[in-house]
Amino acid sequence: MENEIYSKINSDFLKSMNTHTRQFMLGIYYDEFKRISRNQALQKEFTFLEFSEKLEHNEISMFQQHCLNCGTIDIILESEGSHEPQYCTKCGRKSLSDFGIENIDRISRVFSFNNVAVSKMISTVHGKSEYSDKLITFDTNQIELIIINSVLETIVKEYFEQLMKLKLMKINDSTVIKIINESYKNDFQNIEKTISIFKRYLGINLKESVSEEDIKNIKEIVELRNIFIHNNGVADEKFLRKIENKTLINNLKTNNKIVGDKYIFLERSDIMNYVKSIINLFTSLETIFTLSFSQNIKNVFISYYLTMQDKTKRSSHES
Repeated sequence: MENEIYSKINSDFLKSMNTHTRQFMLGIYYDEFKRISRNQALQKEFTFLEFSEKLEHNEISMFQQHCLNCGTIDIILESEGSHEPQYCTKCGRKSLSDFGIENIDRISRVFSFNNVAVSKMISTVHGKSEYSDKLITFDTNQIELIIINSVLETIVKEYFEQLMKLKLMKINDSTVIKIINESYKNDFQNIEKTISIFKRYLGINLKESVSEEDIKNIKEIVELRNIFIHNNGVADEKFLRKIENKTLINNLKTNNKIVGDKYIFLERSDIMNYVKSIINLFTSLETIFTLSFSQNIKNVFISYYLTMQDKTKRSSHES
């Protein structure tokens, strides 16, 4: 069993390491096994050779914990009858894909709330008219676009941070976290800057995995969010110059006759296209992350234990 939080320590897990590294990590696991066994009286003691053979053949059940979210690196000894770990015991995170799905689910919940609310309001609003229907639709568009933009930024930011941690091989170093934070600031609201940041810091060209249509839709999401937040959803000349969506421009002309201003009204098909583009981007990021994770995660915790060993040696020399 292996996921983004835990790896089962057995022959499959160890065989990808060279002989020196495998012996080093077996020594780490043996010391931790003895410590846990003594504290919890779970197992009788074994020699190093006995332990190594039992571990590699799944007769001892141990897991390497490596949470990229909170930086926890630990070793878990599974006692008889206990369940295999599924989430980080410190921060509760399951996996990055779960995080992305939970955020996208938020959009679905908002759609459901709005559908119920709009039906109720349209059926009860006084002086019901096309004008009132349009303004209710406008309000729901605004809420939905702001949520969609928030989910977009959150997902991209999280994938970038965890990919950076894998690249730098440090997941719990405050200096590394500072470097990551300073490398992007709030630029993930801009897809062109996002593409540039991924290329500059990770060597990843998002244009190879994200379609031009999705990039265009993501640009629109951000422009719409900005006009909703900063100009109450009334289109200005700057917005009109940036938007390529001809249907949206035509709707502005039509709705202007009804509500008396350049309010931005979106079709349900527009909203669903935006959500589809976010899902496509999320899928691409997950594919990129899964490959990077499989290639780099062992180096992350091996580097951690080597650093801890060096610190222990320096402390003993100083004392």
